[in-house]
Amino acid sequence: MSTFAPTAPSRAGLDERSEARLRGAFLSTLSTGGLRLLDRSMMVRTAATQASGAADVQGNESRALQRSARFVMEVLLVSDPQEPLAVGFNVSIKDVSSSAIVFSEYLSARPALGKGAWVAVNGGQGFERAAPAPVSIEDVGRTLGLTVMGKLAAVW
Repeated sequence: MSTFAPTAPSRAGLDERSEARLRGAFLSTLSTGGLRLLDRSMMVRTAATQASGAADVQGNESRALQRSARFVMEVLLVSDPQEPLAVGFNVSIKDVSSSAIVFSEYLSARPALGKGAWVAVNGGQGFERAAPAPVSIEDVGRTLGLTVMGKLAAVW
């Protein structure tokens, strides 16, 4: 019997904690912006309890989407060493009623860096700007949320 053991993960990404922080900031930004967000698993489970006959996961998902959602959003992390978190985002939004792709685009979600604060140097002889604070995971999540809302506003 032979086994296959890859030398590296096929898709590297963020660790669970970082992904949870990114997701939280992203979803919070969308929600604060007025989008009503639905949980796919809950929609499918609810549709399954109302279905009769044999279990049909894809049918339940389709019925749940048609009843509850206007759009479906898919966000995939894409390895990108040029980005602050070493990942970018492939974001796709589809219209449930028509199955049309509303938009599908690679987004970097690179936050704008503000200017650093003025700090004293040389024993009080002058001031210079300090380096801006490093980009946080939450900064990237918020920027991604704002970018997605901007893309949606452009097509609505």
